[in-house]
Amino acid sequence: MIRIGRPPPAIQKPEGKLAVITSFYYDPFKWSLVKSVGMFLLGVEIARQFDGAVLMPAA
Repeated sequence: MIRIGRPPPAIQKPEGKLAVITSFYYDPFKWSLVKSVGMFLLGVEIARQFDGAVLMPAA
């Protein structure tokens, strides 16, 4: 197969003190896990805020 155009850019590996944190962004599995856990925790906090709220009016 002949490829036309430039090759995709190589992903640079993070270096330095923030390498652990930035590795979560560049690794698709880790980034998906961070987003999923974040959304779950947001849902838990919203559920806590709605505790005791009456959603249906009394008839």
